Amino acid sequence: MLFFIKTTIKVITLYLITIPSFSYSLNISQDTVIKRILSDSLEHKKIQAYKEAQLQSLVEAEAFLDWRFFINANFNSKESNTLSVFENPLQEKIELVTGLEKKFFTGTKLKMQYLHFHVDREFTPEFKKFSPSPPTTFTQRVEFSLEQDLLRNFFGHADRIKLNIAAMQSETQKIKVQEDVENLIIQSLEQFWRTYIHYLSLNLKVSKKRDYRELTKITLRKSKHRYTKPGELSQIKAELEKAKQELILQRIIYENELKKLLNLLNIENTTKVTFKLGRKIPLPPLFDKNLKQTPRTIALLQKSLSIKKELLKTQKAHARPTLKLFTTYGFGGYERDISSTFDSLTNRDNQNYSIGVKMTYALPSTRIRSKRIHLAEQSVEESQLDLEITRKKFQQMMEHNQKNLQALYSVLKKAEKIDRLRSQSYKEIRKAFLQGRLDVFQLISAKELTLLSKMEEANFKSQYYQTLALAYAMRDEIPVLYK
Repeated sequence: MLFFIKTTIKVITLYLITIPSFSYSLNISQDTVIKRILSDSLEHKKIQAYKEAQLQSLVEAEAFLDWRFFINANFNSKESNTLSVFENPLQEKIELVTGLEKKFFTGTKLKMQYLHFHVDREFTPEFKKFSPSPPTTFTQRVEFSLEQDLLRNFFGHADRIKLNIAAMQSETQKIKVQEDVENLIIQSLEQFWRTYIHYLSLNLKVSKKRDYRELTKITLRKSKHRYTKPGELSQIKAELEKAKQELILQRIIYENELKKLLNLLNIENTTKVTFKLGRKIPLPPLFDKNLKQTPRTIALLQKSLSIKKELLKTQKAHARPTLKLFTTYGFGGYERDISSTFDSLTNRDNQNYSIGVKMTYALPSTRIRSKRIHLAEQSVEESQLDLEITRKKFQQMMEHNQKNLQALYSVLKKAEKIDRLRSQSYKEIRKAFLQGRLDVFQLISAKELTLLSKMEEANFKSQYYQTLALAYAMRDEIPVLYK
């Protein structure tokens, strides 16, 4: 029995050991980074959520156009001690006012309301003999009123300015969302290339460590036969330790940069990452100087200028008084019982009309009012100057970007050639070292130059692709990169 149990445990253990482990391998390129950012990244989802939230300002600006229901109910009791026989010592009153009101784009306000009053009175015996008023009365009325703005908000002019401001603010937020998405893509590409540079540096340091370990073994064998020059063995051992030291630090840096990239892409479980770069560097595109549409950077400033101009109109409007024309029509009745008041509502025996004007005028200091208008005018002028300055800077940046792309492409091609030549040089120097024709110091120098040329080539490639992405971003054509 014991033998059977032991055998079973061994079989289970062997089975568990031989189960294949599932690993998640990830190939990362510029295209996959952009597409993943737009589909899965938390940052992109946050931007989209912000986009929806910004519609609230426009909705709130239109809130004054909503129908509004109101209701007011009140119970009032009045009791007084009086020496006059012609006064009632107790009066109880119930009031109810309810209705609807609405404002319109034309600066018009419509109001419909229903009023109900129920009054109970207690009279002294002497007053009751002479008073024609009943102890209980009911009043019901229906009223319609219309109010029209004639000044400041002339036929809804100020209201439309507020709506225009809210609409432009909403459009501004939409443009900002597009800019935020574009900036997120640029940020992700920068992180991609930063991670790749450290990935390449890590691999080169691994290769360097392996190479120096092999050279150390060769130098040890040569030293046994006294073929080495003074200091060669110690120097190559020192370079090996230096390579180990650099590798430890580089691995930490790479893992941190890789984690940043994976966080941007919203990727958690991965065991192996491979970077895929195009073998052929694309030629720098020739961009048309005349843009198809206004760049978003300029459009944002134009929207800001328009908003400030509208705010200036608002400040000037506030300096004027408000003048409103109003008219009211109502009908209802005053009766001893509630049923009779309902009859008076249907018969409309008791009707009344009114028409008039209302005027209000704020009396702040004239100096303060003029100061507010002056500050609004200065804000408009500042936005105009900012727009003009940005236009010139933007044009200069596009011209520089085009020249920079051409220069980086040429430099990159030379960097590729330098790398090939230095790699060939290192092979020849290494061969000469193994043959004993050169010392280790020349070999180390050639090795460092080879590693340096590879890193320089990678850095120039990174700069070229990022400058290319920036060129498309300035023209609001980032989608060209991943279509």
